[in-house]
Amino acid sequence: MNQVSRRSFIKNAGGASVALWLGLSNKFFEDKAGDVLEANFTPYIIVESNGNITLFNTKPEMGQGTFQSIPALIAEEFEVSLEQVTIKLTNGQKEFGNSQSAGGSSSVRTSYTDLRKVGASAKEVFIQAAATRWKVDTKSCYAENGKVFHQPTKKYFSYSDLIEDAAKLELPKEPKLKDPKDFKILGKVAKRPDVPLKINGKAEFGIDVKVPGMLYATVERCPVIGGTVKSFDASEAMKIPGVEKIVEVERIYGRYHSVGVAVVGVS
Repeated sequence: MNQVSRRSFIKNAGGASVALWLGLSNKFFEDKAGDVLEANFTPYIIVESNGNITLFNTKPEMGQGTFQSIPALIAEEFEVSLEQVTIKLTNGQKEFGNSQSAGGSSSVRTSYTDLRKVGASAKEVFIQAAATRWKVDTKSCYAENGKVFHQPTKKYFSYSDLIEDAAKLELPKEPKLKDPKDFKILGKVAKRPDVPLKINGKAEFGIDVKVPGMLYATVERCPVIGGTVKSFDASEAMKIPGVEKIVEVERIYGRYHSVGVAVVGVS
């Protein structure tokens, strides 16, 4: 695999599409065919030459609205509407680390500034790319609805028109963030894009995932915190068709732990 810049654009095997990945670190890996195999940064944004824009959300959606609220932080500063983008949830890759956890009503407040900076940084490189093409000052340009406009002439480029030029630019570490009074998405009423999927049955939950050779487990624990298993006899249970294994398991949460017995088998 060849190491390339985080802003390097990616050509697919057929050469019909180009994509620019924008994140927080300085490199990712790409195979010879041009398909990204593994990223060692957080790739929050993909802009493709066909006009598609993808925003990645590291926070699990558990009914609290992070499917929309987390990408909204990026979209606000990147100057795209949620209707213009495809939102994808990450699925536990180690590169994303603890950012993929949720709890304590902390998802938005702990991501608020960092993810706004991701969007603002991406916007700035596209504005710079457009200004360079037009040979004008960046101050005369602005971004809106996935496009960069030149204020005096009303000319514009779509983000998708600029990805090769933007790929050559360094992402600013401290981009200018919008004044909250100028917000178009944050703090506004909006439809949640995950709701239709849940209504029509197309939403995929953890319980829906199946992999080859998948087993299931059910755990019986001591009902008292700190309780342990004195003993158990699995001989009769192992005779039941489908039961593969019966093991003692321990659950640790803070300074507490609970010991139980897990029965593992096919569905």
